[in-house]
Amino acid sequence: MAIERRNFWSKLFDLPRNNESYVPYVLSLKFIWAPVTYALFSFINNVRSLFVDVVHTDDDLDHDNPSTLISNAPVLYKHTQLIRGLSSTTERDVLHYMVRSFKSNSYSKDDLGNTPLTAFLAQHVFTKQKEYLEVGHKEVMSVLSKLAELAQRSDSAKRLLLTPNQPYREITAEAATLGVPVNTPLMLLVKAGDIEGVNLLLPFYSAADLMKSTPRGNSVFHIASITGQEEMLNLLKGRATELGIWNQYQENKNNAGYTAFDLLGALITTKDFFKNLLDFSDAYLGGEEINKVAITNQGTHSVWMARKGAINFNQGLTSDNDSAEMNQDVSVTLPRY
Repeated sequence: MAIERRNFWSKLFDLPRNNESYVPYVLSLKFIWAPVTYALFSFINNVRSLFVDVVHTDDDLDHDNPSTLISNAPVLYKHTQLIRGLSSTTERDVLHYMVRSFKSNSYSKDDLGNTPLTAFLAQHVFTKQKEYLEVGHKEVMSVLSKLAELAQRSDSAKRLLLTPNQPYREITAEAATLGVPVNTPLMLLVKAGDIEGVNLLLPFYSAADLMKSTPRGNSVFHIASITGQEEMLNLLKGRATELGIWNQYQENKNNAGYTAFDLLGALITTKDFFKNLLDFSDAYLGGEEINKVAITNQGTHSVWMARKGAINFNQGLTSDNDSAEMNQDVSVTLPRY
C-alpha cells in the first residue's frame, strides 16, 4: 500500500496514517505542545496567586518545621544558592522560609554566619549596579515589602530585618583589618544605593540599631558619605534627627579615626578627581568596605562621580544651619507687645 505523503504541519495536528513514522508526532509533542501546556498552567497559577493571599501570623510560623519545607536548610545561607535553589517556589514561600529558618537556626554554619535575609541581600547586592537596578532591586523589594508588613505583627520577622550576619570565627583586630564583613540588612541596602529599600527599613531601626557599625567601625553614614549618596544621606540624617542622635552620628569615628563628615570633606576638597573611588575610600574606611562590584564597573567609577553628591549634601546642611540661625536671630530681636 502506498504511503500518503503529507507535510509536517498536516502531521502535527493528526495521528500517523498507514506506515508513517511516529517520530514527527513525538517531537511535536515534546518540543511544541509540552512547553505551551506548561506555560498555560504557569499563567493560570500566577493569576490565581494574585487573588489568593493567606494572612500569616507569628503563631502560624511557630507550628511549621522548616526541615519539612527545605530539604537542606543550610543552602539558604549560601549567597550563590539561596533563592536559586528554591526557584520553583513563590515569593511568599521564600519569605516564610526565611522567617522560619531564622527562628530555628539564626545563622549559617559557614565563616560568614549569615541570616537568611543578609544572605539573600548579599546575593543580590554584590553585583554590578546596572544588574541590580534592572533585576535585583525588584526582587529585593518584593521580599522586603512583604517582610516589613509581616514584621508589624511578628517579632521574628522584625528581628530578621535588624540582625546583621555573625561570622563564625571571632572578630579580632587582625580579622577586622582583613575585612571580615558584618552587615545589617540596612547596611547592605546602603552599599547597594537602594533608596527605596532603605526608606522601607529605617522606621524599624532604633538609635542603637542605626549606630551599629562594621568591625572597622564604619556606620551606614560613613558608607553613604564616602560614596556621595546625597539622597541616602538625607534619609539617614532625617531618621537620626527623629531619634535624637544626629549630633552623636556626626561625631562618631571609625577605627581609622574619621567621622562621616571627615569623609565628606575629603571628597569635597580632594584634587584626585579621576582616582578610583575604591582606592580612595580604603584609607578613610580603614580598608575595603564599600561595594566594589557595584561601584567600580571595571574601575570606571571615580572620585569625581561621588564628589557631586557630597557637595550637594554639604550645601544643604549649610543652608539648613543658616536658616536655623536666622530664625534664632529673628526670635531674639522681634519686639514683644
